[in-house]
Amino acid sequence: MANLVMLCLECHKVVDELEDKFPVEHMQEWKSSHELKINSLFDYPQIYNERELLEQVNEFLVENKVIFEEYGFFSNQALEGTSGDALTIWRRRCLDTILPNNQRIIGLIEANQKNFPDPWEVYRRMMGYKLDVDSFRDNCLLEKKVNDYKLFPREFDNFIKQSLGLPVENRENRP
Repeated sequence: MANLVMLCLECHKVVDELEDKFPVEHMQEWKSSHELKINSLFDYPQIYNERELLEQVNEFLVENKVIFEEYGFFSNQALEGTSGDALTIWRRRCLDTILPNNQRIIGLIEANQKNFPDPWEVYRRMMGYKLDVDSFRDNCLLEKKVNDYKLFPREFDNFIKQSLGLPVENRENRP
């Protein structure tokens, strides 16, 4: 299996036909890099300091929020952009960044649940966030949109920020 690289039919044909442009060493580097990336999605550090864990969670939430504000349905790009590509970019960022970040947040908290006293409020709040994440994932992956899902999990984001002593955005100033 060390020599196996899974490709779609189109890419497989290109690689086979242009063998000199895709040497074995290059393909093995691609495979190794991809395996490391995938494994990192499921490898969660053991954290015993709640603030450190919450800071990592907050970093993922901030990245997701920046993408949402830049390319989401109510962003200036989507509403006023002339190219019409904002929603295409939004969908790509959902798939390559937001969905993996959401999974990292959940995985990080679940992997460290036993490191904190029960009942752990962070875990309880994450369970509600997980429901939002599941709905969001379904909307990203399914062709049929479900309209009754939250666009950004403000409650969980606010809880994390309050726990870290960071300012929480005023809801009344948001669309």
